[in-house]
Amino acid sequence: MNGTLTIDLSAELTLASGAQVWINDGTLTNSGTINYAAISALIDHNSTRYDYYGGSTGIAKSALVTDFDSSDTVTIKRGALTQDEASACAALTIDAPGAYIMTAGGLDVAGSITAPGAFTADNTINIGGNWFTTGTFTCGTSTVIFDGSAAQTITSGGNAFHNIQISNTAAAVSLVTGSLAMD
Repeated sequence: MNGTLTIDLSAELTLASGAQVWINDGTLTNSGTINYAAISALIDHNSTRYDYYGGSTGIAKSALVTDFDSSDTVTIKRGALTQDEASACAALTIDAPGAYIMTAGGLDVAGSITAPGAFTADNTINIGGNWFTTGTFTCGTSTVIFDGSAAQTITSGGNAFHNIQISNTAAAVSLVTGSLAMD
């Protein structure tokens, strides 16, 4: 859809199981209600902004009607997105109560990761910006590599990491608050 999707006040859109709505360089105006089946998604992709709204299970990244790429700023607005292949993006935000679940492939984020939602990883995450987690980070056996070219910060939100690698040789990587636990 290249136009506008408008859901009026008191109106309702229901996405059936397996349904995907893709708004490509259009406009989403939601004053009503969107009901999501467990496996469904609405993707609002406007130039370099990629907003994902999914059901509780969501759609696996490899099965999405349109994928994000390294130039996109990705925001998980609601529901779950399962990364089942290698991925790259400009920045990643996981809004609460959204979830980003890595099951396969690494993730290369050129900018920052901001996660007031849930983030689950068992893979390698390269990050060129800051790490800011106030939600839940389940580290599994993941390795987080800080490889930026400017100063980077880690705000862990009390979450543990499995492995951290500091590869930023241009500037310091700093722990902002509290302690950093390795699990």
